[in-house]
Amino acid sequence: MVSWHWISAALSLLGLLLFAITGITLNHAAQIPATPKVVERTATVPAPWPNA
Repeated sequence: MVSWHWISAALSLLGLLLFAITGITLNHAAQIPATPKVVERTATVPAPWPNA
């Protein structure tokens, strides 16, 4: 029973840290340098099935 307590506490702490890190990065996105990368692709759509 004791081992489950520290495992659940460790998972909760990990989730809390992940939540905090994503919150910081979302709220300070302008301060993180990044350059957009635009990729254009073309594709052809296959013909529809005969019974469709």
